[in-house]
Amino acid sequence: FQQAAKTVSRELGLRGNESILEIGSGLGLLGKGIIEEAGNKNIKYFGVELAYNPAQKSKSWIEPVQADAVHLPFAENSFDHIISTDVLEHVADDTAALKEIYRVLKPGGKAFLVIADPSEARFDKVSDHIRRSQGNSDVPYWEKKFLETGFKVLGKNSQKYRSRDWRRIFNLPFLVKLKDKP
Repeated sequence: FQQAAKTVSRELGLRGNESILEIGSGLGLLGKGIIEEAGNKNIKYFGVELAYNPAQKSKSWIEPVQADAVHLPFAENSFDHIISTDVLEHVADDTAALKEIYRVLKPGGKAFLVIADPSEARFDKVSDHIRRSQGNSDVPYWEKKFLETGFKVLGKNSQKYRSRDWRRIFNLPFLVKLKDKP
């Protein structure tokens, strides 16, 4: 996760003394890498997981929270940055999830959201991926949703990641081999 942490940290422009929420944090490995990448500069990192919280054992770097993306248990304007990778394509009420992300993000904060697109071969093989459009790609759908929710889409920043394979960025060669398998 170190390469992904480097990429996300650079994109967010971490300075220290920031609060970060990761939706779908799993074990908290991306969070650990981001904190290390930022030089451990007093970053408060919260990780949300839906049904259980595997990050419970990672309390030294992440504050685990059991919740879902549609009902985040935080006050408005709580976080400088929000991160979510490969989660929103599984959320049935994407509008509610985006509204929640926007609500808890501080004004001027950044959200770094990676969403699997139906144009990826694995999309149809994972039963709970939700296709949002009739076309090959959901990118226009999500861009429209972001804008309707109040986000500013950073087009150039977004475009450079669309052509990249996040399994490689996360340095998960076994997932690259499984690219077309469920």
